[in-house]
Amino acid sequence: MQMRWCCRRTLPATPTCVPPLAHIEAAWGGIDLMVYLAGTYAPMRAPGIDLARVRQTFDINVIGCYAALAAVMPGMLAQGAGAVAIVSSVAGYRGLPNALSYGPTKAALINLAEALYLDLRPRDKRASNRPRVRGHTAHRAEQVQHARRS
Repeated sequence: MQMRWCCRRTLPATPTCVPPLAHIEAAWGGIDLMVYLAGTYAPMRAPGIDLARVRQTFDINVIGCYAALAAVMPGMLAQGAGAVAIVSSVAGYRGLPNALSYGPTKAALINLAEALYLDLRPRDKRASNRPRVRGHTAHRAEQVQHARRS
């Protein structure tokens, strides 16, 4: 079996990533794996809530993921193959000091990965979320799905 390896290509998760994405899809025949591994962190505590910084954190950590998904998902669905990995953080599972804006964005990514998994599962696509310490979120989604059927 011959494996093709594209040199790692990092695309900004904005609408401007669509033209380079089209070039990659044309050159390589599609996207096999999209890894969303982006984030920004700024220490923030309750006495110093900075709404502009909160918006920036959500734009990069959450909205950026949606932009990347919006760019790759049509191609993956059309080619009938592909996988998505969304990397979050343990901060999404539990409140951490100084993470007043960061933690909620990572919780949103965990929830997004679980919902995406459930949405794509009938289509036989893969979506996962692998925070640094916690286990595979898709496994938890399977447990929830099993419980709903019971």
